[in-house]
Amino acid sequence: AGPGATGAQGDATGTSTSTGAGNPPPPPAGGGGGFDPTFMIMLLVIMGLFIFMSTWSQRKEKKKRQALLDAIKKGDRVQTIGGMFGTVAELRDHEVVLKVDDNTRLKFARSAIQGLAEEPADEKK
Repeated sequence: AGPGATGAQGDATGTSTSTGAGNPPPPPAGGGGGFDPTFMIMLLVIMGLFIFMSTWSQRKEKKKRQALLDAIKKGDRVQTIGGMFGTVAELRDHEVVLKVDDNTRLKFARSAIQGLAEEPADEKK
């Protein structure tokens, strides 16, 4: 048998063009082979920043809300989370009694207060 008898195809000069069993194929043109850890590092950094900003924002909002709840005093006009308006009649540790009408007083959890109510311009005295 000739030079191509082992299964490899030869060219006109008789040299073998097969890479053989022991040689790996050449890398593709453009060098796109292999893992680049830079992308993974950048992704982790961006995720870390996102988590930090989210946590920082929540902590800031929680402090602001707690300051509002601590600053409420008797006589303040407030709005509850459910949308009810009333005037603070009594303050207790975890409860607020709101006067919503001349003869109506309702008890709410202090955490149910959404904020101070802004009176419309036509109702101000």
